[in-house]
Amino acid sequence: MYVKGRLFDNVEKLEVIYSDTYAYCCIKPSYMKDADCHAPLFDVSSCTDLIENPVLRAFLWMFGLSAFFGNIAVVFYRIYTKNKGAEGKTYSIYVTNLGLSDALMGVYMLIIAKTDALFAEYEWRHGTLCMVSGIICVSSSEFSAILVSLISIDSKYPFGGIRMSIKFARFLTIFSFVISIKIGVIPVAIDPGFYSRSGVCIGLPLTGGDKTGMEYLLAVFFGFNHFIPCDCFVSVPNLSNYQKTY
Repeated sequence: MYVKGRLFDNVEKLEVIYSDTYAYCCIKPSYMKDADCHAPLFDVSSCTDLIENPVLRAFLWMFGLSAFFGNIAVVFYRIYTKNKGAEGKTYSIYVTNLGLSDALMGVYMLIIAKTDALFAEYEWRHGTLCMVSGIICVSSSEFSAILVSLISIDSKYPFGGIRMSIKFARFLTIFSFVISIKIGVIPVAIDPGFYSRSGVCIGLPLTGGDKTGMEYLLAVFFGFNHFIPCDCFVSVPNLSNYQKTY
């Protein structure tokens, strides 16, 4: 349902509003007090801005541009050095993909920053772009976390006999990417409006208050991510079948 700005124009004796979205409070009659409108507040948004705090908006642009262009530069650097003789190092594979993953986070931040100037609360939060942004954010975070664990494993035995082959490193990278995408898409498959619960399209209580379904992302960020390094390091000895001498 789209909330129109002239919805209450002909209502003269409205005393109280109860709603599941604060958008109605933004268009309430001028004679009503803010305390008479009962609805969950926006996380970091206002009635007119996606990001209410101007300092946060500035940092969002700064971090978004830095994350995108900085990590794209890393990717091109790794590709260039690979062509110069660094080929055969699993570390290069992981770092290159880590740069791509972090660049995606930059894309997410730039989408949010750009949308701030065109913000319409209901249309944005329940639109396709918000859903895609949420998937990008979660998938990028998880892909980066897994790759950092793989880099740690690869660096654990720099002079030992156990080394991952290039083929196996590529397999792990692709597998990690698929898992990360699934983690980001699963909530949408269950509830298409999962990421619309926040103005910045993340299903977490960023400024307090309960969000239905937030347990999923809490389990991912604080549960799954916590056990990634433990599970990987336990399985390192099993990589001896993929030993290769460089």
